[in-house]
Amino acid sequence: MIKAADRYKYIQVMTASPGRLVQMMFDAAVRGCARAKTSLDQGDVLGARKHLLLVQDIVVELRSALNLESGNIAEALWGLYDYAYQRLVHASVSGDEKALGEAQMVLSGLRDAWKEMLEGRGEDG
Repeated sequence: MIKAADRYKYIQVMTASPGRLVQMMFDAAVRGCARAKTSLDQGDVLGARKHLLLVQDIVVELRSALNLESGNIAEALWGLYDYAYQRLVHASVSGDEKALGEAQMVLSGLRDAWKEMLEGRGEDG
């Protein structure tokens, strides 16, 4: 049986514009970082790793969607995604909250910039 919340989320994803889907990915990544930090604060290293692996998967998806032939912005985003990914891997392996914070800061900044861009285009951000 499908829960109402799961059905709602499914409908949101299936009806979202491509720009909104990217926004949802950024939101999930930042939320995952926050959950990983909470888990680390509580001494739940395995829980933190679970959240960090999810965020790493999101970053890989964002990075794989880039068209590097499109120019400097795509290349800059690749570098930011790569940096965030490396910090997430380090945080996952070592439990380093500083590395996690650095990745979260990058992802939060990208999320906020993406949201602002969508709002400028008249899309829900």
